Amino acid sequence: MQNIHLKGVKDGVRLIITPSATMGNVISELQSKIDQSLDLFKAKGDVVLHVEAPTLSFVDKLKIQDIVLKKHPETVFSFEHSEKMPAPTSVFHTGTLRSGQNLHSDAHLVILGDVNPGAEISAVGNVVVLGALRGIVHAGTSGDRSASVSALLLNPTQIRIADIITRAPDETSEMYGPEIAYIKDERIYIDSLVKK
Repeated sequence: MQNIHLKGVKDGVRLIITPSATMGNVISELQSKIDQSLDLFKAKGDVVLHVEAPTLSFVDKLKIQDIVLKKHPETVFSFEHSEKMPAPTSVFHTGTLRSGQNLHSDAHLVILGDVNPGAEISAVGNVVVLGALRGIVHAGTSGDRSASVSALLLNPTQIRIADIITRAPDETSEMYGPEIAYIKDERIYIDSLVKK
């Protein structure tokens, strides 16, 4: 399955990223296709690269720019959200998830309630729990490292974002305070959502 498509257009080159592609696959495929598509970039002056994709994070855009600019330093970038691709919608769940229950969303997941130990929740996008999160959580299941996990009480037995996993510390705090977990420097960090 192709994750990206490169084709020449009137004012430059169009890069189309399929909605189901993970950024890891996009990056590796782009590196090889750039070398195979040298003729597309042989225009006089600056070449505009129109990137048509689902929503990309700032970091993902930088990765794409870095790969292209190494081969074609005069490239100008235009990032576009394709209207042909359905925008992801959030799945809302009201109530407590008990041990043994699983809930998954192909977009974002918002839970109005608690997630007890033994329950598992996951989403392709972000996970937001307006309650206590004490079960297992996985955000960015398709490999999106820009995904995050937020909760009023963030105390999961295991937290995973894309391919990065961490477990809860042995000593846990039961103090309420909204927190967010995200990836930075190949690790999962947890910060308060309340400005001090």
